[in-house]
Amino acid sequence: MVEYTNELNMVFGSLSDHTRRDILTRISKRSMSVGQIAEHYQLTFAAVAKHLQVLERAGLVTKQRKGKEQIITLAPKTFAKAYNYLENYKQLWEDRLDRLNTFLTKEQQSLESMMFYTYVLLSKKDGQHYIGHAENLQKRLEEHNAGKNTSTKYRRPFELVYYEACKNKYAAIKREKYFKTGFGRRYLKDRLINKTINN
Repeated sequence: MVEYTNELNMVFGSLSDHTRRDILTRISKRSMSVGQIAEHYQLTFAAVAKHLQVLERAGLVTKQRKGKEQIITLAPKTFAKAYNYLENYKQLWEDRLDRLNTFLTKEQQSLESMMFYTYVLLSKKDGQHYIGHAENLQKRLEEHNAGKNTSTKYRRPFELVYYEACKNKYAAIKREKYFKTGFGRRYLKDRLINKTINN
């Protein structure tokens, strides 16, 4: 276990340097000599060789002499160990994010269930608007279009053209009353015109 931990420390320590990460990217495409690698950096040959020594100690690359040159090749097995280690944390965070998403979804649903809505419908039959309030906006729209509301039964079908969410029923009723005043109707007219233009 200690040996495995030390190995990972060396791997991640070697990956902490930008130059070494760039070297790994280059040799992942093809094996290269030390000289070929050095050509890509404004570093001394000795500095590049030192970076390669760090990568070799971490087991990320291997060296093989070919004539007078040393050929540097990527060592995939060590990357696999590092990947498996990180994969455990990936799964851990995905589980936590899933739980967080579930919590936030429930909170949103709870919040929406406590809200009331003031809404404006447009009758496709007579072109006039209907203003009302409801706790369940989708259900109320379905009721209007099903003819279950005596006030709108003969003006179907309806389209929802505007709504506002309110914290409680009292606020929704108050907003409905305002929309039915002269000032409120002018306010709605401006909002509906802007909505049409934006769309």
